[in-house]
Amino acid sequence: MSVLQGELSNARGGPFAVVNGAMAEDVLVVAVPARARIERPLYVVNISTAAAAGVGGERVLSASAPRLLIALGKGAEAEVVEEYVSAVEGASDHAVFSVAEVVLDACASLRHGYVQRESPGSVHFKATLVDQGEGSAYSLVEARVGGGLSRHDVGVDQDGAETSTRMRHFLLAGVSQLQDLHTKLVLDHPRGEANQLHKCIVSAASGRGVFDGNVKVGAARVCHAGLVSTACDTFCAARFALGSLSLALSPLLSLYVCSCWWRRVRGRTHVSLCAYVCVRACVRAYRGLCAFVHEVKRVGVEMNTEEGEKG
Repeated sequence: MSVLQGELSNARGGPFAVVNGAMAEDVLVVAVPARARIERPLYVVNISTAAAAGVGGERVLSASAPRLLIALGKGAEAEVVEEYVSAVEGASDHAVFSVAEVVLDACASLRHGYVQRESPGSVHFKATLVDQGEGSAYSLVEARVGGGLSRHDVGVDQDGAETSTRMRHFLLAGVSQLQDLHTKLVLDHPRGEANQLHKCIVSAASGRGVFDGNVKVGAARVCHAGLVSTACDTFCAARFALGSLSLALSPLLSLYVCSCWWRRVRGRTHVSLCAYVCVRACVRAYRGLCAFVHEVKRVGVEMNTEEGEKG
């Protein structure tokens, strides 16, 4: 197990994973042997405490670096729930740099929960890195309502055929809150499935929601028979409080095609047409969402203008 620990964060982790690696003193390991099944969910609760006041009453920021490794053997099944809370309600002088690494062997199945409800004003950065073997299934359900500055980086690599990835995200940005989500899916093998749903509610004018989604479909999905089908569905929904709104969206679909692919499918115009239609659908959905945001802003400005005239 020591061979697995740190491999994903070293290879694919971002700056927050680097900070965690420099600060973390130990790691919690959840290892499930092959063909074993954990009937009940395993709860991992992280409680953060604020630092005592410094000399002269100056504010001092305490920081923690929780680290979790989940490794499931071939055919194993488990459910793990991570929860992050503050020891004292309203205590904001603490920062969390968390990393979770998930390694799924062939045909393994993991249901992963992530709940963040720390005190307003606290800082929370988390990286979740997943490596899926052939025939494995990974399901993530995320709910973030706390913290002042909160960001979650999710990286999922489907390293085998017939893998399944399902992600659900719910973010609530209140007064002076920033809820940030960055996801990256790498689909490099045939007959893989990915389904993602992101919902963000901005309930205050000073709140902000950010979503950056990246889906990469690599050339490894081509086999000797030609192009192999792939299913990928990403949906983003947003709700706003009228007035000063702030939403940043950056969905991206990348299709990486090697030269041998084009030689194999030359003359099969329906293959390139499918890829073209897929990209066009993503562009149309993104434009439609941008038009929706523009309309909500316009209505909010008109309502504010009418209230000003009445006043």
